[in-house]
Amino acid sequence: MFALRVLIAASLCAASNCALAQNYPSRPARMVVPWTAGGTADLMARISSQKFSESFGQQFVVEHRSGAAGTLGTEAVTRSPPDGYTLILVASGHPLNQFFYPKLPYDTFKDFTAISEVAASPLAIVVAKSSPVKNLQELLGIARGIPFTP
Repeated sequence: MFALRVLIAASLCAASNCALAQNYPSRPARMVVPWTAGGTADLMARISSQKFSESFGQQFVVEHRSGAAGTLGTEAVTRSPPDGYTLILVASGHPLNQFFYPKLPYDTFKDFTAISEVAASPLAIVVAKSSPVKNLQELLGIARGIPFTP
């Protein structure tokens, strides 16, 4: 019985080695950035693609497909084969497009799978120093039409 288990285990190991022989990536991959070059997303994509290229021994090319608040590049990715050779680098506002553009040609949550957080960037709301507004509650009150007296 022990010999049979060893034989089965050896067979499974041999079969798994065959599956591992198909290394990823076996050809260049592309990382789509749905915004213009020169911004933070571009910088993150360039750094990430360089590290991926070094780690995987295969080229990762940054491709800019800007327009329509990122929807043009995003749509291009959804039309690509789901083979892992087309990645997209999105920013925190990416999921919000579905609320601004109700007829998107893709579903942000169903058509994509997040694989890694590349960077985190805190956002801040600021007003002019000369503004009487001193906190978020006061700013929201003004936005809602509530009279404000400093």
